[in-house]
Order: sequence, then structure tokens, then C-alpha cells
Amino acid sequence: MPNREKIKQAAPGDMPLEAAKWHSLPMMLDPQELRELFDALGDIHLVRTLSRVEEGREEISKEEFAALYEEYALTLKAGDIPDAKRYKSFFSSVITLDLDALFSVPLDGGHHVIKVKSPIVQMQYHTMKWSEEEGKFRSQLFGMGSLPWGIQFSYPQIILHQDTKEIIKADSAGFVNHRLFKEIQKWQRQMTVPTPFLFEGKRINASQRLGRLCLPWIEQHPLFKLHDLRIWRGSNESGDHSDR
Repeated sequence: MPNREKIKQAAPGDMPLEAAKWHSLPMMLDPQELRELFDALGDIHLVRTLSRVEEGREEISKEEFAALYEEYALTLKAGDIPDAKRYKSFFSSVITLDLDALFSVPLDGGHHVIKVKSPIVQMQYHTMKWSEEEGKFRSQLFGMGSLPWGIQFSYPQIILHQDTKEIIKADSAGFVNHRLFKEIQKWQRQMTVPTPFLFEGKRINASQRLGRLCLPWIEQHPLFKLHDLRIWRGSNESGDHSDR
């Protein structure tokens, strides 16, 4: 766990990050896999942003986050739908190697809100849903029939420079969290697979990925039965169609 550094209060000129063209990595992981990912990333800070928090409670330890994620996964394993309200705030934290990417805005009663001023890895409570129009699973579609599907990790491709007001790329060496995102991307390629759904008799490799340790239990997910979904487990089960 990183040292307990303190997030600095907003300085004159500090403004919330303006970013666009986010590159996203959605994945459903087993709790053990999430812990392995965090270990692979080394000394990182997990920080709650854009919500009112007590001073000193804005940073979440890897252990605390993993424990909450395990509770979420166990709910799915039991065939129940997790209460999104319980998890969204924590799962929408940011990951950063450097707390200088953030600033604190004091509020009353010993609380404050943390805002982002330079590129970070943004996590989100991830859901997906089958799109009849596009013939594929779409991320972050909410409402009836959407599937809770782990966490989405995102990083912006372009940002507005706070001083020059120029639009610049966020993948330069000056932004340390770009390296962090590339590490997550590398880990995802090595440790997860495109989810091999069997849907309406056809195999669909969804771009939303699945940890290999999820394969033994993921069909207990409560919405598999609702949507008549299965995991493709062999060539004798269906044709082969990638996420179209």
C-alpha cells in the first residue's frame, strides 16, 4: 500500500480536468484476479472523487476495495443482482500513481470533495446490454435487463491543457498515469479473454472481457437465465461469431 500522502487543497488556477475520447477496458474479474491486478500495478492510490467525503477517508486501500468487490462477486455467484447504489460510488474511484493529479476542495463539517486536474485512470461500475439494433453487447447501457459486469477502466486520449488551453494528447511521458493504464491493458490481454457468449445458438466473442477464473461460476450470474445466455465451451456447441 502506498504511503499516506495528503491530497493538496486547490491552488489558484486549479481546474477540473477536461478530457475526451476515453479508451475503456471493461472486464468482469474474479476477486482473486482483481487482487492480482492491484498487486501487478504496485504502489497505486485508489481515490474517491466527486463525492462528499470526510477528510482522511478519500483514499481507499487495495484491501478495502478488493473486499467490497468480493462481496459484489459473491452476490452474483449466489444468483442475485447486486445493489448498484452500494457499489457505484466506490467502483467509480480513480487510480493514480501521483496524488498531484488531484486536488481537494474543502466543504463544511470537516468534509471535502476530490477533483481531478490531470489524467488518471477512471474506474466505473460497469454494465452491458444486448443491442438488437447493432447485434452486439454495448457497455454502460442501464435499465431493465442490463448486466452488471465488473469494472471499466478508462483513460483519456486528449485533454485541454490548463495553462495554454490547447488540446493535447494525454499519452506523453509527462503523464505518469498513461504508463499505469498501459500496464492495466497489458494485464488484461494476458489474464482475460473476450467473453465467449452463446446467445441465440451463436457464439459471440464480446469485447467486454472475462477473467479466466470466472469461467467456472459466471453462468450463475442472475441475468444469464433471463437472457438465455450461456458461455461457449467447445466447438460442438455453436457456430463461431465475433462481436459483430
